Amino acid sequence: MTLISLCPMGSAGGPCYRGSVRHMLKRTHPLYRAFLLAMLALVVGALAACATSGDPPSDYVVVGWNDLGMHCINPSFSQMAILPPANTLWVQVLHRGDPPQIVTSGVVVEYSLVNNTTVAGKTDFWDYVGQLFGVELEPGVGLTGNGLSGKMKLVGDHFEATAIPALPYDDDMTWNPYQTAIVNLKTDKGVLLATTQVTIPVSDELNCAKCHAAGMDGTVNIADTGSVEGNILAVHDYYHGPAGVSDQGISLLDNRPVLCSQCHQDNALGKAGNPADKSLSQAMHGWHASFPDAQCYDCHPGAQTQ
Repeated sequence: MTLISLCPMGSAGGPCYRGSVRHMLKRTHPLYRAFLLAMLALVVGALAACATSGDPPSDYVVVGWNDLGMHCINPSFSQMAILPPANTLWVQVLHRGDPPQIVTSGVVVEYSLVNNTTVAGKTDFWDYVGQLFGVELEPGVGLTGNGLSGKMKLVGDHFEATAIPALPYDDDMTWNPYQTAIVNLKTDKGVLLATTQVTIPVSDELNCAKCHAAGMDGTVNIADTGSVEGNILAVHDYYHGPAGVSDQGISLLDNRPVLCSQCHQDNALGKAGNPADKSLSQAMHGWHASFPDAQCYDCHPGAQTQ
């Protein structure tokens, strides 16, 4: 599910569209994306026309969306990582007219998360990012160098900020999986032209305790490790470790923290993995499909952020 938010300039507290779109904006289908953008532009135009603030409408329309939908992240990275904090924001700028024009030059597009200006005390990701991803990052800097605010990069006909390290906690530590980013369109001299708001959805409800907590079905062949994540790695070792009953490989328990996509190809992270191994999605979903009591929301994004 991809969540989008559209607010006309000058509509603070006024009309604002928020909704979800399934399986849209696929990067490999530019015509499909162009069709959706045209529809969104019509929505924005209608909203701007009915804005009640009294401000004159901007000559520009800013359309923004998050291309990952409800992004899951691990609640802790000390033992394993499926997905890191890494939301991607896309923005397209349109100049009103007949016909409207896509704008790619002479402007600067900036973003900033609302009430989410620090990562302090919200996650242990930056304690383990070097071991997991082989890079050393300052807290608050994501895997592609973007932070919780910054300038967006022009990519073709739109602007992007990749791998924003959004976390589902406001600065007062209120759990908020529907983070909001303010997107400002400015001239290269810093004059504000238009603004919008975009939902940045992220949840750390990723949880496997239903089956992998001590004493549950997923632990029948292993000794409890003291944590759900450790028990998952122990199960993997039981089947695929040095003495695996299916095939033999390294011990994951002896190589913590483990990045799953190091071996299993993962489109979400752009990791090639090991061609001899199944993709991460195929390995995880294929295995759990054999257990009828395993339900999607038991694991991700979670009971509250379905």
